[in-house]
Amino acid sequence: MTDGASAESLLGHILTKQEGERLIANPSEFARFGRLLGSRVNVEAIFADFKTQFYKLKFVSLKLAFEPRREFLAQLKKWFEYNLEGPVVIDLAVDPSIIGGAVIICNDHYKDFSIAKRFDFLLLASKRHQI
Repeated sequence: MTDGASAESLLGHILTKQEGERLIANPSEFARFGRLLGSRVNVEAIFADFKTQFYKLKFVSLKLAFEPRREFLAQLKKWFEYNLEGPVVIDLAVDPSIIGGAVIICNDHYKDFSIAKRFDFLLLASKRHQI
């Protein structure tokens, strides 16, 4: 990154809501994050702009059964940004009880693609046939 670093360019490196909130809660960590990205500009000014812009982003709530690697999250973020036509941040939750798949909330739409949901459906169907 060059001297043209901005809150927008830093936002592009944030994958999860938790990362962004951690940076907002801890300005010294934000300054370290900015330096790691090569920013040589006024970190305080970028921090103020970052806080304002962060909560204006689209958030995609994503529940997975496992803790994903950063590369996996980056690919998911790209997919959501392409399909939602704008920058997004993933609000990540890990819940092993869903077994596999994902539960997604986006733009007030809830989709449960979890394996646990399919097991529940199969269990209910098998109980109906036993009666």
